[in-house]
Amino acid sequence: MLSLPKLMSNSLEVDKLIISSEPSRHSVRTLDYKPTRLISEGSIEFKSLPSIPEPKGYIGQSRLRTHCEKLTKRCSCPEILVCDDDPYQHFCYINFFSKSLDSEESRKSALSFQISMSYSGEELINQFKEIKQCGCGKPRLVITDYFMGENSLNGMSTAVSLRQAGFDGSIIVRSSNSLDELSKTESGIKEATSTGIINSCLLKSDIQGLKSILKEFY
Repeated sequence: MLSLPKLMSNSLEVDKLIISSEPSRHSVRTLDYKPTRLISEGSIEFKSLPSIPEPKGYIGQSRLRTHCEKLTKRCSCPEILVCDDDPYQHFCYINFFSKSLDSEESRKSALSFQISMSYSGEELINQFKEIKQCGCGKPRLVITDYFMGENSLNGMSTAVSLRQAGFDGSIIVRSSNSLDELSKTESGIKEATSTGIINSCLLKSDIQGLKSILKEFY
């Protein structure tokens, strides 16, 4: 047994430190000490550690729960928004989509979707902003008339405002005039079509073109 001289710790005076046995490959070293008197007394202050920023791409527990709820959420938000100031055109759209859903091809593929209609560009934009708060990723398609009255946004301005509000789906502008005719009064409409602000500009009489787009959309 080996006895060491008196040692001093940070706050305790130790008479002796005894090693009970020499260490070997299979033995355990045992340290035995007994404090004799208290040298100093003080208090320890604990401070909270600074918050560590979450790494990029990390989803915390509460955020993960919210994210999962959004993924599994079944909402009633429409997949398609339609905008036209003419009530008769609303009737035509209802008839068009009803026939599209009732077609043999649609029945085979179990095609179904929600549609919402508005009468002005301003109403359409506000509706999109409300749906955006749901976080469901809808709508996926917007169909809007080009001319909707002198005191309302036209289809071009509506499309630009939708893009600025964060809409990244397809936008179809329909008009009684061709794209070349519209460009005479709306200088930027061709550029908007070529850059993807507007995905397609169709004549209102081109029902087959609208059907083709709907097939590509789904």
